[in-house]
Amino acid sequence: MDRILAKCTSLWRWKILKKICRSLFAQKNKFHLSFFLFTPLIFTPLAHSITITDANQIITVQASAPGDNNFLQTHSNQIIIYPTVQVTVFGTGAFAPQSNYTQRGFIYDAINQQNQIFSGKNAFSFAINTTQLTGDGGSMFFAGNNNATITFNSNLTINFTNGSNIGQGIFLSAPYVAPGGILDPQGNDQTGKFIFNRNVMINASNVAQNSGGYIFNLSQKKAVIDVNYNGGNAVNPVNLIQLQGNIKLNGQDAVLNMYLNNPDSFLVGREDYTSGQFNLSLNNGGKWIVTEGNPVINNLFISNQGDPNNNPFLQTQGFHNGLSMIDLATPQFNKPFTMQTITINTLSGNNGVFRTMVDIPGLQADLVKINKNSSGTFYLQLFEKPGVKPPGNGEIKVAEIMDGGQNLTFNALPAKIGLYDYTAKIIKKPQGNGFKWVIDANVPPKMTPNNNVQNAIYRLMTLQYRIFRIQSESINHHIDELVQTKAHHNFWANYYIGKQSYKSSRDNFQAMQGGYDYGLNLGALRQLVGVMVDYVGMKDRDTDFDGTVNNFGIGAYAQSDLTMSQKASINLDLKMKYNYSRNSFTPKNNLAGANFVKSYHLFFMGARLGSKINLDRGNTWFLEPSGNAGIGFISGGYINIVDQITQANFGGKQASASIMALDVNLAVGKRFFDADNYVDLRAGIGYGYNNNTGGNITFIDVNTQNNFTIATPADHRMKIFFSANASLNNFIKLYANFYRTFFSHLNTDYVFSFGVRISFGDFASSRGSRKRSAREDQSLEHQEIRPMKVPRKTLEGANARPLPRLYGN
Repeated sequence: MDRILAKCTSLWRWKILKKICRSLFAQKNKFHLSFFLFTPLIFTPLAHSITITDANQIITVQASAPGDNNFLQTHSNQIIIYPTVQVTVFGTGAFAPQSNYTQRGFIYDAINQQNQIFSGKNAFSFAINTTQLTGDGGSMFFAGNNNATITFNSNLTINFTNGSNIGQGIFLSAPYVAPGGILDPQGNDQTGKFIFNRNVMINASNVAQNSGGYIFNLSQKKAVIDVNYNGGNAVNPVNLIQLQGNIKLNGQDAVLNMYLNNPDSFLVGREDYTSGQFNLSLNNGGKWIVTEGNPVINNLFISNQGDPNNNPFLQTQGFHNGLSMIDLATPQFNKPFTMQTITINTLSGNNGVFRTMVDIPGLQADLVKINKNSSGTFYLQLFEKPGVKPPGNGEIKVAEIMDGGQNLTFNALPAKIGLYDYTAKIIKKPQGNGFKWVIDANVPPKMTPNNNVQNAIYRLMTLQYRIFRIQSESINHHIDELVQTKAHHNFWANYYIGKQSYKSSRDNFQAMQGGYDYGLNLGALRQLVGVMVDYVGMKDRDTDFDGTVNNFGIGAYAQSDLTMSQKASINLDLKMKYNYSRNSFTPKNNLAGANFVKSYHLFFMGARLGSKINLDRGNTWFLEPSGNAGIGFISGGYINIVDQITQANFGGKQASASIMALDVNLAVGKRFFDADNYVDLRAGIGYGYNNNTGGNITFIDVNTQNNFTIATPADHRMKIFFSANASLNNFIKLYANFYRTFFSHLNTDYVFSFGVRISFGDFASSRGSRKRSAREDQSLEHQEIRPMKVPRKTLEGANARPLPRLYGN
């Protein structure tokens, strides 16, 4: 009996094992039989090393394959416990070799009619590190035989550590039978299914590619995967489907249904196709960016609202834009040309876009091939690899339909190369039972300026002028001391917050200024000499770039105020300032891949002449006219973009420049004061002028013969402003201002500023006279001037009586 037992434990074939069991039953040795049946569990156990920890509602699972396979099911009470399930997975061990008898789901398995529904939670989020997991026979989630189904009714997010091993794929539907079973030749038991009814965001672009890097692998005969699909319609058009990774169809009757129906839904990857059906809907901005290979689609619905020529995303790259398309070209821009063919059984929709490559020297192009009769209007955006065309026939086929196609149209869309758009001429010709669409390589495509690119470069080049505007307007802020004072030490600080706009650019900025000045009184003349520092922080937002500017400045100023009479005063300001700007920008859309100038330099000097004129007997109403004149010097700049087709540089360069700045302003104000305090309110209008808005801009194309230079225009603008000012005990002065401009190339939408000025240290009066207080000076300034009463002489005569006392002037 012992010899029989030893022999039995070394055998692995199930049929032999059954024969031995029958033999043992015949001996009726139940004790030995029982011991034998459990011997494999005793001598060949599977390694179980799983550990599960919970820290701040993030579950960490350390598991080893194959012993801990299916841990999400077996340990669900320790993992699926919070409204949002966040799981960090560290995988070790080895996937079992591929076999029809292997349950291959490292995270989850479904076999034998199991129907697992993930619902009742906000989301399932997995961060997976399987870099230490070897082998290629497993997967992350596995759906096996007999309609085993895994359904996600909650949002699902999966990300991987670089180089992680996902085996045969993240979601694998592959054959499975119990040990000793036989697969149904008709494939009726090969029906594993995955269903995704909510948001799905999976990034497998960085996983190990030894087994294909598949998100979806349909490798059994009747595998089914539905992504935002419900019987020919989208489960929800706003579901976000964001898939970065590859797909595989290898089942004879396998079906992959995928609906990408909004601008933020996309598939980025290749399709490895052997058999099956891929039904794809791209609508309202959904897109497939084909990284390589020759995709095969059974039913393709692709549609855009309106003519794609008017779509603002037509010339942009990226995953998030509002253009529904299949893009074969973008991933190939930096590679040698390799022809790709996209094969479509049936095409439907309207205004859908196919982005493809054309190799002029090789007289070949990517091909859109349709098998069955289809109709509608679609567009080809053809990017041409430049080069010298060989002699001979220049016809290049870009699309074809094998059967029918009388009501099928392909139109050409402009393709951006450098500063220009190039639009090929597509000709429809009969071919067999269908048609073909060709271009003639002997006819150059139509070249037109790409206004979006050129305008984006121009908007970026205006940035230096926009900095100049902020600095030149703030440097001319006149210091109004509000009351007569003899203080000689003065410290001040201002804070600005505002917004500028130019077309689609928006600048939100904050500025902080501070300074010190020394005051000197010479009779009716008050003079200030001071220094200042400032900082401006700008956040720039544009359709084609986002950025920040950190601007640092230092300056000096002198100011003279002369009291002409109790009705009028005149003042003169002289100021200069240097600024250094540090720029940081993120390009996008039309400027994708651009490099910008990193810094700017600005120097400005100017003068202001102003006056304050009292209007009434009580000196409470006043006018304040003023004018500014100055000149600024700004350094040049550049933007450099690498064209994705030609790999040549294009962009723009701006020359250094001097800018003249002029403005005139008129304000009316009302004072309120007593012996100790002073408040006024002012409102006014102004006109400003700059003779240019920066240096000349040279636009540089990939073809240098297309370069051109433009001069920036002058700028005229109107301004309204309001302010409130106060002096408290001639010690603290407070300022608040608002202004905005109109009719400018670059309007200031609003600027609010707030300031404080602290003064102390009176001068001693000359010739030993007592020091007059600032309060007395303030009172004298604002008191009404009354006529002096001078008594006349009393006249008397011999018979005269006294005359009345008369007071003259």
